[in-house]
Amino acid sequence: MDIEDKVKRKDAIRKYIGVLGPELRKRHDKKKYYSGSEVKQALAALNLPDKFMLFALALYCSKDEYEKATPQPGGKVMNYAEAKTIALNIALAGSALGAGEGE
Repeated sequence: MDIEDKVKRKDAIRKYIGVLGPELRKRHDKKKYYSGSEVKQALAALNLPDKFMLFALALYCSKDEYEKATPQPGGKVMNYAEAKTIALNIALAGSALGAGEGE
């Protein structure tokens, strides 16, 4: 993954947390986990990029739902733990870096 893709991934994950999370709570109330279809529908309704959808699914779905919702036709898909770890690391780094910078 090149630098440009990493920046786009980071931006997408931040939008998934800042915009998608509140939308899921608005549509389906606050839950520990949402279904894959609920996450995908909210992504589409918000016109958020789905290129990095695996991270949205990892953030808001259980491991079982993640595995059901991820496309696996003949290709390797990032596992749940890896996707969730990357997403949370980006989220935590963003909140720590953003503190005091007016973001």
